[in-house]
Amino acid sequence: MYPTEGIADRALYYSGKCYFFLREDQQALEAFNSLVHRYPDSPYRPKAETFLRDIESGRFTLVSRYFRFKERVFYWLGYE
Repeated sequence: MYPTEGIADRALYYSGKCYFFLREDQQALEAFNSLVHRYPDSPYRPKAETFLRDIESGRFTLVSRYFRFKERVFYWLGYE
């Protein structure tokens, strides 16, 4: 909504991570791709590109299961 405020790239990066942890992999990919294409000079671009490569190659399969399990445990404990 506010692309000129200087935080849109950061918001896209963190929303991509949130989508990933919520098992919304397609939306995560869209957020990371949007960041990479809209903000080529962003300090978050290298992180987003690495995240994209890792998601597409399946590198996060085991790690994502652990983090997603951890997210569920926190949810069960009342930490939304």
